[in-house]
Amino acid sequence: MIMKLAIRVTDPGNDAKWNFLFSVFNVASDDQSFLERVVSQRRLSEMIDDALAKSIFDNHYSELFEFYDVKVFLQTDVPESVPRECRLCAYSKFVVDFIQKTCKADVVNTDRASNFLSFLRGIENGRMPKLSIRDDIYLNRGIGRLAQQKNLSSDEYQILLFRNFTTGCQKGVGVAVKLILICGEKPDCSLTSDELRRFRLLKDVGEDGFARHFVSASERATNKAMTIKPMALLELNQKDLREMWRCLSGE
Repeated sequence: MIMKLAIRVTDPGNDAKWNFLFSVFNVASDDQSFLERVVSQRRLSEMIDDALAKSIFDNHYSELFEFYDVKVFLQTDVPESVPRECRLCAYSKFVVDFIQKTCKADVVNTDRASNFLSFLRGIENGRMPKLSIRDDIYLNRGIGRLAQQKNLSSDEYQILLFRNFTTGCQKGVGVAVKLILICGEKPDCSLTSDELRRFRLLKDVGEDGFARHFVSASERATNKAMTIKPMALLELNQKDLREMWRCLSGE
């Protein structure tokens, strides 16, 4: 049975989307403010738009939603007799359930920049820059600039970063933080010559070409961990890298 969502709609601009959300989400009354914040996140909003625009029968689930453990849903056999609308509801409900289970505490605990930055200072990683309280200035500035590039608020972007940094493999975190500091114009903080070479290659040829550039599996794994992984942690792509290249390279 499809449950209704009893929350106040603050943005009635897209009636189709909100009607869709009403038919999907079900939360306890004390979770309503959290869910309002979740559905206001740009990334989830865009994914729902995409889901509404595509046919659920095309098996493009992984293109619509990119959260961890999505294969759990993909392994579920949904008969073709189930109406398209119900398939969309089931899949979106799965995604939101996952968000609430894994990200709720993160959203609550990272409302303020100081909490997120304290988390960064507590990371123990061989490539992680040693962060001081003064570095908060550069981290905040870098986060703000990257968030603006992604058309997100600093708070929204920090929530994404916290989730990415605390879920799954932690390879690339140190380099990702260095990229934030460079964007924040921290003095004497720059990419090494090897890092610069790798990021330039990624900028020029993209992820597919980057992977093909390295012959051995060990080279591919190492360079993915040191270059592609930090980009994924920061939610950045080849286009973003090109736009921020002058800042990163100093060229």
